[in-house]
Amino acid sequence: MLQILATPGIHLPYGFLKFNVDAAFKDSSQVAGIAIICRNDEGELIDGLSCRKPCSSALVGETYALLEATNLANSMNDQNVIFETDSELLLKAVTNPSSVFWEISSCVQSIALGLHNLPSSSLEWVGRLANQPADWIAKSCLSGTLPLNFVVNPPSALCPLFGC
Repeated sequence: MLQILATPGIHLPYGFLKFNVDAAFKDSSQVAGIAIICRNDEGELIDGLSCRKPCSSALVGETYALLEATNLANSMNDQNVIFETDSELLLKAVTNPSSVFWEISSCVQSIALGLHNLPSSSLEWVGRLANQPADWIAKSCLSGTLPLNFVVNPPSALCPLFGC
């Protein structure tokens, strides 16, 4: 399995899964490429998802990515989950529902329900540098250059981003 090295000094707690989410948005086509990567507490890439979604903004794309990640985590029946996003707007919307933009309100409600079903989960903001692999996958998905089997056979361009 591909080893994703954690940020120096930061270790994923034993028994936890970490989901990084991101989206790349193309305004001219109103489409986003979304990316989800999941790694275990040993840093191994164990799952992921990418797809193109019609949407009206980058925030909507980021929201779709987090929604798909919560759905994936719930389907894995794992209770110890950390979700990471580089979208401060999305983090604020999920943690403070009174500030939700109308265009993402129904997705944010579904995300909240998904997080509620994962009692040991957390949602955290990370800088863009820490989210580079998910960003690369989202951009490659949007451009149509991401291989469908990127989880089991990651493209060589991802290797430097994963630290392998």
